[in-house]
Amino acid sequence: MPDVSLMTIHRDLTWLQEQGLAIKIRGGARSLQGGGSEPVFAAREALGRGAKLIIAEKAVSLLSGTGSIFLDAGTTGLALARQMPDMPASVVTSGPNIALELCRNTSMTVTLSGGVLHTSNLYLTGSAAVEALGKLNIGIAFLVPAGFSACAGFSCGRENEAAVKRLVTSKARIKVILMDTTKLDRVFAHTFAAAGDIDYVVTEKKPEELPEALREELRGAKII
Repeated sequence: MPDVSLMTIHRDLTWLQEQGLAIKIRGGARSLQGGGSEPVFAAREALGRGAKLIIAEKAVSLLSGTGSIFLDAGTTGLALARQMPDMPASVVTSGPNIALELCRNTSMTVTLSGGVLHTSNLYLTGSAAVEALGKLNIGIAFLVPAGFSACAGFSCGRENEAAVKRLVTSKARIKVILMDTTKLDRVFAHTFAAAGDIDYVVTEKKPEELPEALREELRGAKII
C-alpha cells in the first residue's frame, strides 16, 4: 500500500478530472488519454452533463428563424445540437457526430466542414476544413473553448483546432462562446479569440453568480 493518504489520492484524482485527463469512477479513475475515440468522447461527455444541458437550453434562445449557423465540435456542441428545434437553417459543423444528430431535423441543411478527424474529440481540422469554412458566410457561430483567462483569452490545446476557431471567429457576424465555469482561469497553448471578439458568453451560472473580475473582463459581451 503506498504511503499516501486517501485524502491526497482523492484530491489528485479531482485535479486530473478538472484537467480533462481522467474521469472518476467507482473505486478509482479512468484515463482520458487515448484508448479509442468512443470511450474517450463518452467519458468527456459525462463530465459536467448537467451544466452542458443548461448551457444548451440557454443557447437555443439565440437562434431565430432561418440563417447560417456554425456549431463547434465537442460535447457542449453536441448538447446544443440535441436541443436545436427543426427549423429552416443552414448549419455547418466540425463535428461528424453533431451532423448525425442534426439529421433528425428535416428542415435543416447540414454541412460537414471536412478535414482530418481527430478521434479523441471527434473534431475535423486541417487545410480542407479551413478551405471549406473560408468559402462560407456565417450568421452566428457557437464556439467551445478548452479554457479562458484574462491573460490568454479563449484557448484550446491544438493549433489545428485553434486555426478553425480563429477563422470562424473572423467570419461570423455573431460570435457565441459556450463555456461551463470549470474552464475559467485555465490556459491552453493556443488562443483563438480575445474577450473583445465575442458577442455572447453562455454559461451554466447566472451572470451575478460569476466572479466580478470575470464580468469586468467580459464587459463587452452579453453573459447569459
